[in-house]
Amino acid sequence: MRRGGFQLVWRLCAEMEPLVAEVDQRTGERFEVVRVKSKLGTLRVYVSRHSDAIDGLIAKAQGESSHICEVCRGPGRRHEARGWIQTLCEEHAAKGEGE
Repeated sequence: MRRGGFQLVWRLCAEMEPLVAEVDQRTGERFEVVRVKSKLGTLRVYVSRHSDAIDGLIAKAQGESSHICEVCRGPGRRHEARGWIQTLCEEHAAKGEGE
């Protein structure tokens, strides 16, 4: 994961942490982040157990990722190049640094 996405995931995990114990107690099973990836220029986070609060935090982070450069965390927008869609600032898109 690139620098821009890493910071967003780090914050998301910190925000989810207090909610995880509630999910563990309710389901009796251990909460896990199963997968983190970028798809169509936005962050995707898959978890083993859900709650409205956790799903809301994930949706918020996913929405934010569509406006943050994956390289530098500056303001970005979706760019398509060579069949890939990435969220990049104009500088990194022009340099082809998102590829």
